[in-house]
Amino acid sequence: MFEDLKDKIDVFYDISESKNELLLLELNKRINRDPDNFKNYMAQIGFGYESNRAIFYEAITMRNPRPWGDYLYDEIELIIREAESGNEDDTEEIDSIEWLVDIEGMED
Repeated sequence: MFEDLKDKIDVFYDISESKNELLLLELNKRINRDPDNFKNYMAQIGFGYESNRAIFYEAITMRNPRPWGDYLYDEIELIIREAESGNEDDTEEIDSIEWLVDIEGMED
């Protein structure tokens, strides 16, 4: 689903903000085009810096995050559960929660 973007995702934090914006828009488009495939993809990747989960969370929140509310809430629980179980890679993932708890448009 994202194989052709892997190189761009891997250097996300090293490229310009305008290139980041284009990449996030492309990810957002693909994620919303096939949400089930995206969820399967996320379930298969691990945790930690190299998983780039925070980038995907940021992409989800770019436009209308409301349909993703339950999924994002479940992701917060998953990250916390993994960290509490001692998953060392997941402790790096705690920063990803920033994108999950500070999302405009999710308020009721």
